[in-house]
Amino acid sequence: MTSLRVALLLLALPLLAGAQPLSPAECRALRDRLGEHVRVSEAARRALGITAAAAPSAAQDPASRAETIRARLAQIREERGRLEDEKVGAIIKLDFVRVARIQERIEGLEQERRTLEAELAGLEQGGRLARPGPSRVAPSAGPDLARVPCQDLPALEDKALRARRRELGGAEGQAGVVPLFPLRGQTDRDVGVELASQLGAGADARQRLGLLDQDGNAQVDGVADSPAAGMYRLYRQRGDGSLALDLFVTAPPPADAPYGEAARRIEEALLRQTRRRLGDLLPLRPVGPIKLLGETGEYSRLRGFVDSGQFDQVIQAGGVGARSVEFQNYRGETVRLLEVIAGTAGAAQLRTSTTIARPDGAEQWEETVTRFRPASFWRTDVEVDQSRELKPAPGGLAPPRATAPTVRFSLER
Repeated sequence: MTSLRVALLLLALPLLAGAQPLSPAECRALRDRLGEHVRVSEAARRALGITAAAAPSAAQDPASRAETIRARLAQIREERGRLEDEKVGAIIKLDFVRVARIQERIEGLEQERRTLEAELAGLEQGGRLARPGPSRVAPSAGPDLARVPCQDLPALEDKALRARRRELGGAEGQAGVVPLFPLRGQTDRDVGVELASQLGAGADARQRLGLLDQDGNAQVDGVADSPAAGMYRLYRQRGDGSLALDLFVTAPPPADAPYGEAARRIEEALLRQTRRRLGDLLPLRPVGPIKLLGETGEYSRLRGFVDSGQFDQVIQAGGVGARSVEFQNYRGETVRLLEVIAGTAGAAQLRTSTTIARPDGAEQWEETVTRFRPASFWRTDVEVDQSRELKPAPGGLAPPRATAPTVRFSLER
């Protein structure tokens, strides 16, 4: 009987350990996170049974939209001034790579400023900025988050996260999809710290994908991931629809980090020149573990040359490297990715083929062939060919393959 009691006690220990209460600090942090979800997301409020204010949202109210635009224009002026100071410092240090990156960000801010000023002028000229009357707030319903016991908060947060994933177009059960809170940082360091706090750090962060709804309007305004430890990558939609790509570093990256500033510049140029949008990019980003299907011995070395802009090294190597992987995207669909790198005919060629298996049995296939031709030490000429095809479910009719015109541009060091 004694040994039976001991065995039962040993079996119960993991359960007891798992039921440890949250510390006051953990409880406070969880309550704050839950409050942020409720503040920015109508879906989270509905999931928790909380009634929102009956006043129109900023997206519907021209006066509120105008105030939002004016506040953002003030932020742009401050950020522009800070970037100009950073640019002068980089010029003094002869860090021309950083000068080019800062200039790209300045141009992006200028484009956003012009777009917002045009929108604001339209609102003002249309006479639509009458002062809104007092808002009517519906009686609050649902749980008072300040009074919810700590042990009940994790279940409420899970409900809010599932609702927000669904609201942003993802699969509600995809734990690796992280609905981000609006980013408020004014410096690269601030934004990096915010992303690190939300996506996490270490190897786990590399298996997560952040969806940014900056304005709280249930639209994905940005996508974030972590290509290496202490490194966070943010894709954002500019006012003109093009994609901006920023890299935030919170800790010195390892010497063999698979991503860096050169790779960021190349990737951003390709995204901008091929007119990619977040809607094109998002389904092709991995969530969770990546399953390696096969890789040749030359792939890693050749991929490193491409990412660092050493395209002449790929040509000199003369070999072929290939890698095939499989992963899930934010919608829970299976994605197969094949990359082939080769040096041929005076160019480093990267062929990328992706196949998305859809729930109805159809497959969405897309291929991009990029050729990098070094023209001089300072310039590389680039050609990009893209094609798409929908492979229907058995018995369906296949539409013709769509092929985009060849895109040509140059990369400057």
